[in-house]
Amino acid sequence: ELRELGGVSDKTRAKLAQEVFVIMADYNAAIASYLQNYHDPEVKLGNKLIKIYEKVQDCRYGENWDQKAAYYRDAASMYGLHNLRKLSGKEISFNNYLDIDSCM
Repeated sequence: ELRELGGVSDKTRAKLAQEVFVIMADYNAAIASYLQNYHDPEVKLGNKLIKIYEKVQDCRYGENWDQKAAYYRDAASMYGLHNLRKLSGKEISFNNYLDIDSCM
């Protein structure tokens, strides 16, 4: 785009800014979690819990058919529904994930 148009469109700038801030938020969360207990080893748990989630997939629909939904996993965990494999059928909906989670 830069070579073809001689510049970067507003849409591309917004997308790149979003990507940068997501990376920075992840980095800052890791630093904040580390520093909460760094100054005082007697403190066992910090005042804030910062979690980062990664999108696994878009759902067919949300809780209602007209809603959008996606499934996210805890980025720090290797366990969860994202390890399951769908063998056949339609894409999974938000309600399907709730049903699967309640069975496990």
